[in-house]
Amino acid sequence: MKFWMRTLKVFMAKLETMWRGVMTCHWKLKAISTVRNHVYNILDNKYHLLLAKGPASNNGVKGKHVERVVSKNPVNLTLITVVAGGQVPLFIKLHGTFMVVAWIGFVSLAILMARYYKQVWQAKTLCMVKIWFAIHRFLMLLSLSLMIVGFVLIFVHVEGWSQVAPNPHPILGCVTTGLALIQPIMALFRPKPDASKRPIFNWLHWFVGNAAKVLAVLTVFLAASLQAANLPHAYFWILVAYVAFYFVFHLLMQLHACIMDQKRRRNEGMQELNGEEGVKDAPGSNFRRFMLGIYIVIVAGLITALVVLIWL
Repeated sequence: MKFWMRTLKVFMAKLETMWRGVMTCHWKLKAISTVRNHVYNILDNKYHLLLAKGPASNNGVKGKHVERVVSKNPVNLTLITVVAGGQVPLFIKLHGTFMVVAWIGFVSLAILMARYYKQVWQAKTLCMVKIWFAIHRFLMLLSLSLMIVGFVLIFVHVEGWSQVAPNPHPILGCVTTGLALIQPIMALFRPKPDASKRPIFNWLHWFVGNAAKVLAVLTVFLAASLQAANLPHAYFWILVAYVAFYFVFHLLMQLHACIMDQKRRRNEGMQELNGEEGVKDAPGSNFRRFMLGIYIVIVAGLITALVVLIWL
């Protein structure tokens, strides 16, 4: 009789899968069981409930779980009760928000300003320095402030060091923050523009900054698989969209810079022949301003979506 009841349950589960497109897992376990040399006693102990879901193909092949929620408190499994999911701690949400805004938003924009906008707004200054440098410096200092606060918050939350094996998110986060701290220290000892060691500084500054940026984006990606963050699968794909857009933007701006450099050389020759003087923006500056506006709008939208997912 038990065999037929079990067979009927399996048949009903498969029928439900075909009808609703939902596949569920069922199993039985004794009240006191030993699994991998660990004794589980649901009569005397309470345990957290874990609810997870993921994709499945039409032929019944299950994919990796992509969303999960854990009960806020341990549950008495011998009682029928309403169980509430645990909320992501405030410090984790703030940590994620500060790091995403800093690295995906401000640092990325600061890098673009230094790379493509040195010859824009040539005749104007801000805080007694060129506009691109003023914006670059302000964004970097603001980013560093957010990083330090986010870094401190997560260490306060975990009360020290906490490695989430095998996810290298904590280690990469520390390395990235360390590289970010090196940048302003290097800038304090920046040689003068005409100094012989200035090219060495420029290459070191470029290498450390870009290495930190790449590691930071990778670290933000790895946060998607952290159980404590409880991030939905959409978080990962929004990051993919950001990386794709960032790459395409760099590609377009680099191509545009090559074309404009050739045009600038021709214009410089004509100015010398005509005796023209004065500081003017490089050719193509209007296009660069237009692209900057597009970049800010799109990246701001992506960051807003990421922050909303962090807090939801």
